[in-house]
Amino acid sequence: MIYLTLAIFFAIALFHVYMGLGGKLNQHYVLPTINGKPLPFHSLAALPVAILLGLSTVAFAHEAHVTGPLMYSILWERYLWLTGMALLLRGMGGLIVFHGLNRIIDPGLFKTWDLRLYSPLCIYLGTHCLIVLS
Repeated sequence: MIYLTLAIFFAIALFHVYMGLGGKLNQHYVLPTINGKPLPFHSLAALPVAILLGLSTVAFAHEAHVTGPLMYSILWERYLWLTGMALLLRGMGGLIVFHGLNRIIDPGLFKTWDLRLYSPLCIYLGTHCLIVLS
């Protein structure tokens, strides 16, 4: 399970690098619409997310003892805890607010894929971050 979670983190980080470098993608699947208007998006906005996901990948690998010792171990632990909590909040927030309360975003491809993939994946990754820390 550790290697699967690590591979997912790595794949998501690479996808955000791809988006940040202007990669062609169907934005209806990855960006919601609010009140009939697509969410504004600039490709460079994905690069900071890619960097944070890359750091999360390294932190997860370090705390799961996949890598050798990295400097300042306590910082990786704290960063992974923050990552886990942020992913859990995003996942639960997506399921509760977007779908349970049916608020904020319009029905569409993003909403469908958020229910099927994005929110459950955030909960999975966040839970595994906290499991590795225990």
